[in-house]
Amino acid sequence: MIIRWKTLLSFNCRNRLLLTGTPIQINMAELWALLHFIMPTLFDSHEQFNEWFSKGIESHAEHGGTLNEHQLNRLIMSSSSGTLLLAEVLGRLASKPLGSAIIHSLIGFFTDRLADWRALRGALVGCLALLRRKSDVGVVSATDAKAVAEVYFKTLQVQSLGQHDRKLCFQLLKFVLECYPNEDELLLYGTCEDVDGEKDPHCLLLAFDIIRALIRLFPDPNGSLENFSGELFETLSSYFPIHFTHPKGEDTDVKRDDLARALMVAFSSTPLLEPYVIPLLLEKLSSSLPSSKVDSLKYLSYCSLKYGADRMAKHAGAIWSSIKSEMSTSVKEPTEAVTSESINGLGFQENEIAAEALVLMGKVVLQNNDLYLSLILDDEDISSIFNIITSYRSYNNIPLEGKERLHVVGHILFITSRTSIVSCNRVLETFFPHLVEILERNSSRDHFLNFGALYLCVELLAACRDLIVDSGELASNSISTHEACCCIIRNCFDSLIHILCSTLVATANEAVHDVDIYIIKNFSIKHFIIVWFFSSLFLI
Repeated sequence: MIIRWKTLLSFNCRNRLLLTGTPIQINMAELWALLHFIMPTLFDSHEQFNEWFSKGIESHAEHGGTLNEHQLNRLIMSSSSGTLLLAEVLGRLASKPLGSAIIHSLIGFFTDRLADWRALRGALVGCLALLRRKSDVGVVSATDAKAVAEVYFKTLQVQSLGQHDRKLCFQLLKFVLECYPNEDELLLYGTCEDVDGEKDPHCLLLAFDIIRALIRLFPDPNGSLENFSGELFETLSSYFPIHFTHPKGEDTDVKRDDLARALMVAFSSTPLLEPYVIPLLLEKLSSSLPSSKVDSLKYLSYCSLKYGADRMAKHAGAIWSSIKSEMSTSVKEPTEAVTSESINGLGFQENEIAAEALVLMGKVVLQNNDLYLSLILDDEDISSIFNIITSYRSYNNIPLEGKERLHVVGHILFITSRTSIVSCNRVLETFFPHLVEILERNSSRDHFLNFGALYLCVELLAACRDLIVDSGELASNSISTHEACCCIIRNCFDSLIHILCSTLVATANEAVHDVDIYIIKNFSIKHFIIVWFFSSLFLI
């Protein structure tokens, strides 16, 4: 018997046919012997095969135990077709070299079984195992990979499958798209159909990545993708904003932020989605949900940079209006009086919506400087702040609405000024001399500084200082003291020093409990420190 077995194994033949009954009902060793006869180079180690598959199942049988669900399912699949068992073996032998003929036969075997619901899981696992192989051990050819994709789209109804099988389907599709690119319109239609309606967070992460990989296959802006961009947007937009709550007590590695980030990247993966995505994001800013507003602002920041200045120019007016609106409506009344720690604002509570609105403004101003500077500097709401400044000299006299507007304008001018040297020059040229003039006029009359003018001067000087410090870290980007912003500050320098010193001397003996005196003194000190930075700069 042994001699006959060895003789059979020594035959050098192209194909081998094995006729057998149900060997798994005897024992796993006999199953290995049959597999070894068919593919001796793949199933070459009985010990390894036994370690992987025999011990758990046979030990339960010998001791009268029961199989767990996974073992039982694997046993049923193995006994019916062997597809899953073969697929698992291939997965464990990923580093074992295989010839192109064997790989072709195996991938054909699994591809054929994608249409068989009883063998589907094994077919998916097997295709994945073969497609993931590295080039140094033998890989699936592009032709065979294309055949996998064609059968996948023609036979599988992904959304009718269970969660685990859907995940395997998405993993397989993602791998085919990334590693075996093929510009076939079938991919566009099939992918949208498979993704549409997906709810599982793990599958959704894969689905968003699949759409990104799909878009990369169609680089021609005038090709198939352009005609299909509306359908892609409809598929993606149904998930925005992400409504996913991490179940309490459930250990999952997918969080809402992961899904939101993946969807944002998918939205920005092609400029062809811009006509659909930007209006959607601007519309969602009207939502009553704070999380929806925050996501919309984050997506606008990210997508604006990806789509480019030319495409985003037509949305500039709407984006600027949205930034102003979100800044104004998200400001909350301060819980405490303004103190010396309020240098970056007027004591209003920090708000994530306002913070994201400012981030968006900084990015779009940097992207399209001239356009947004014109919108900001010509804006009536910005210009009218001088009416508040001149009407109410002291902090206590400014009504709450006026303080909110002053706070918003101060932040807008700060972010705009520190975006670039061009922005800084334009903003300071427009506002700074006028603010110093207001300070001089009030100071000369009663040695009491106008609070609104002082606050805005501090914001503008701080922005210019930060811009100079940040640029100084890059020698090639350092800002010259001959820049317009520096010249403007230099021209006002003596007046500022005189005004600040006079005010500090005049208020030195005033009651500290007087809120206006306290605020003016502390803002004056902050102002003086920033001005002193520029004095050292001008002396260099």
